[in-house]
Amino acid sequence: MNILKQNPHAYLWLLKFPPVAVENIKKEAQRAGLEEGRVVFGHTLPKREYLERGALADLFLDTPLVNAHTSATDILWAGVPMVTTGRESMISRVATSLCLAAGRPEMVAINLDEYQSLALQLTGTRKRVPSRLTALKASTLKSKEDSPLFDTRLWVQHLDRSLLMAWDSLVAPGTGSQEYHVVVRPLS
Repeated sequence: MNILKQNPHAYLWLLKFPPVAVENIKKEAQRAGLEEGRVVFGHTLPKREYLERGALADLFLDTPLVNAHTSATDILWAGVPMVTTGRESMISRVATSLCLAAGRPEMVAINLDEYQSLALQLTGTRKRVPSRLTALKASTLKSKEDSPLFDTRLWVQHLDRSLLMAWDSLVAPGTGSQEYHVVVRPLS
């Protein structure tokens, strides 16, 4: 709500939750002094329409406690920058991993203060889109072409190699029930 309060032109666009959650979020927005309609709720859509709608966003603000997973991947595929921050649990670090795999470390904040600061820098305080956001949108869209995150062929090669390594480790003498980690080195 702080980001919305500091950006009178900004809207928060959320997936429509159960009615009680929608009402609680609306109450919180009202308590924060936001005009009605600054928080918008969208219905679930078929995949193609969902991706088209997501591409209309200027910036995706990830939730810190439980990061976006598939939604984060979809939004990065659409070329929409995101702001995220990781915490201790695995479910709170997913979007950070996705941003790093997409070659976009500048979208990862170290803590909540940096998260808010980064979001404010990217959204600006006027109706004019900051040049930093424009540049980040272009580089995020380019990530589809040149980052490991969206390189399906490389992913399959790594999976194949890791499965072979796991099999070799399993059948090697004396390793039957031993725990181990498979690390696949970058393929050339």
